[in-house]
Amino acid sequence: MLSNRRRRVMKSIFFIVITLFSFHIMAQQPQGYTYDSPYEKTVVSEFLETGMASAIDLQLISDPSLSEEKASTSRAKYHTILDHLSAKKESIKSEMRFLSWLFYRVHRKYLKEYTSHSSLALTIHNGQYDCLSATSLYALLLNDLGFNAQVVETNYHIYLKLETQNGFYLFESTDPIHGFVTNPQEINSRLASYRQKDTDETTYQFKTELNSAVSITKLAGLHYYNKAIEDYNNKELMKTLILLEKASIFYHSDRIVEFGWVLAEAIRQDNTLPDIVRTHSLSKISHFLKSREKMALR
Repeated sequence: MLSNRRRRVMKSIFFIVITLFSFHIMAQQPQGYTYDSPYEKTVVSEFLETGMASAIDLQLISDPSLSEEKASTSRAKYHTILDHLSAKKESIKSEMRFLSWLFYRVHRKYLKEYTSHSSLALTIHNGQYDCLSATSLYALLLNDLGFNAQVVETNYHIYLKLETQNGFYLFESTDPIHGFVTNPQEINSRLASYRQKDTDETTYQFKTELNSAVSITKLAGLHYYNKAIEDYNNKELMKTLILLEKASIFYHSDRIVEFGWVLAEAIRQDNTLPDIVRTHSLSKISHFLKSREKMALR
């Protein structure tokens, strides 16, 4: 009879061999995506085929509750907000005054309650927001108004900066009182604070240092990534995998790669999953991490 220890060792070796074999086979095969709605499938499929999608749709698709009808309502409400701001822009001649007015007007009227992991649709319809959804809304509005807004990600935060011929502005979407910043010293102080975060050992936190601009397309990946983190911290590993795979479509970053390997290890160690599910899941992670542009792991 085999000892319990020897059985465990042989089982581990068998699982590793099967996993590596599966990696080799499935890495050669295209991977299908799991969608929450026909609307999401339409937008993502169009992006995969053409590399294009409307900016507002890219920010909406990660919300699993959105049908095409609900998405159409979200777009209509967004354009109502935009039209109001556009009309005001014509009447306020000072750039700084207009941008200040825009920041506080949007915050007072449309950003009602800070709620972690809020989607842009929730922000537009109910006023629930977090730093990602609110900053996404500001970025969309400013770009549609003719400004060149730049969204910046750090390890734990998202903020918006805007540089024009007339000045440099910082939009801090989570600060409804003093979130529009123009003073250079205050801007530097804010930027320094974004690099600091209390550690929480009970949840996954990204380790690599980040402070880089992200495009509207990459923001779509961050929306999926944030939802993946939420599901991972809730021990929903299969949901996490589905979301992280879609995040990688839009933003295959160090952040995605690091979390992909963290997720792979969590799935590998989850003995509640059947071996075939674990093997298939690990193969999918290996495929989408390797099929995109190669990233340097730090």
